Amino acid sequence: MKKIPQLLVFPLICLTVLLSVACSKRGAEENAALDQKLNSLKVDVDIKNFHQVLGEPSSEKQREVTNVTMTIKRHAPPKKVEEKFTYKDYLYENEHFYVQAVTDEAGKVGMFSITARDSDYLPTIQTEMDKPIQLGKTVYADFSPTARKIAADFRESSTKPSYYEVVVHTGKEQTYVVVATNPHGKTEKIGKLKPQDGDVLIKWFSLAGQDFPLNEEHDAFRKATVINTYTEVAPWFRGVDNSGDGANFGENTINFGPHTTQLK
Repeated sequence: MKKIPQLLVFPLICLTVLLSVACSKRGAEENAALDQKLNSLKVDVDIKNFHQVLGEPSSEKQREVTNVTMTIKRHAPPKKVEEKFTYKDYLYENEHFYVQAVTDEAGKVGMFSITARDSDYLPTIQTEMDKPIQLGKTVYADFSPTARKIAADFRESSTKPSYYEVVVHTGKEQTYVVVATNPHGKTEKIGKLKPQDGDVLIKWFSLAGQDFPLNEEHDAFRKATVINTYTEVAPWFRGVDNSGDGANFGENTINFGPHTTQLK
């Protein structure tokens, strides 16, 4: 094997370094462009806006949602009110992420989710909570000290459940977002959490959060588990189950991020 002349060694090293820096810069620029694209997504727009930004969806499913609420009027017993809504659930697939958009029958976006798909690109999202989140890296404890509601589904995996938290933001207007760990997203870092009663865990907490977290195990889980899905919800949207005993799990409900039935 011929030796490389000493005079050529230094130029080759410089060329290697320059190529490495150029590739790194190009990767950073591409990631910044993707961040800009994802941060341009909003609720209360026509679904055509999502098509223009993300291309044609890979999946489109109709969802029938039943929303049950209790109304209380003075001098009258509580009354259960049941409403039915029809939504369309779209999924857009990219090699680095998934985007889900759910609309009403007129095509107005009431909810959308962004899910990190691999470690090559971890989206940085400017959230409605006045703080950014890096999907695939930020853990629950670092994003929010408390949540209004948590839910975990252990039916497909007892060690890697589907998990989400409803986080309320009390600014000028009270809004909420949902952060989740979707099994189809990047799930390399996940803590241990055991089922309580049955295969689905659902817990509603006080708005002040004195009763949060659930227990020490749940506290450790939040400190160790990475969020891979971020969801924004319009005030009028009724596809998120905010009751104390229901959750957004299963084939016939609106999940946060992709569901198995939506993927090829």
